[in-house]
Amino acid sequence: MLDYGDLRVTTIYHRSQRLRLTPLRRDHMDELSRWPKFNTLDMQWANFFPTNIVQKNRWFKDNTGGRKLWFAGERTSDNWRTSELICRISLTIPIHGEDIIFGIVVHPNLLERGLGTKFTQMILAAIASKTTASGVWLETHHTNKRAQHVYEKVGFENFGYSYHKGFTPDHDQFLNYRISRNRMEKLDSVVMVLNDANA
Repeated sequence: MLDYGDLRVTTIYHRSQRLRLTPLRRDHMDELSRWPKFNTLDMQWANFFPTNIVQKNRWFKDNTGGRKLWFAGERTSDNWRTSELICRISLTIPIHGEDIIFGIVVHPNLLERGLGTKFTQMILAAIASKTTASGVWLETHHTNKRAQHVYEKVGFENFGYSYHKGFTPDHDQFLNYRISRNRMEKLDSVVMVLNDANA
């Protein structure tokens, strides 16, 4: 089973940037609360709503550990002295079934720069090498074309629609995506992972 130790120092270079996956920490809550809000209907679910210390502490306690793992995608300086939180990733281990459930949110001001694609490749390559999961599953709103492009580029396959009644009256349709272990294993040749002892 995947745990935080497997990804603690996963680092890659992307377009002259040093990108790192680490376990989400309590201090990341403060950064998340400063992110601009997503305004479009299909992305409002991705906003981070806790604002005060009590809410942030409760969110962190309730959402880390157990069957859910949260990771921070950071952009760091070469000397590791500064880092910036640029995405958050969730992995949920289901009670039944062998697929891990995946979610990712990239900073609203950093979309369409290839960062979501690269962090998705990083986490999938790690899942393939560190777990026995048969695949990874996700869903995205049917109007979220940007996310659909990322998932299909990485290797996810669309396998139909699902509906969440009550999401909004006219916006309850979601696309389901899955990537198999075989496809994830091929990402090892795409993702140049550096395990940096200084991370």
